[in-house]
Amino acid sequence: MAEYLVPASYVGEGVVGLLKEGGSSRRDAVARAAEALGGSLDSMYYAFGDTDAFVIVSSSRFVIKTIWKQSYLAG
Repeated sequence: MAEYLVPASYVGEGVVGLLKEGGSSRRDAVARAAEALGGSLDSMYYAFGDTDAFVIVSSSRFVIKTIWKQSYLAG
């Protein structure tokens, strides 16, 4: 499987969810989304600055755009 490094930023309700439920719930949502699309979440690293997280996803097909279009980090 190919691996993809995806920079991600929280917006709107994602920030509220992060503060309310913690980072584990956001990570779990991204993992479920990747698995639903035939991939897997390898790792997720939180960061400071313009980018809030770096996500590494393995997939036999390019599913990253679909994951983030569904805004799993946003809500």
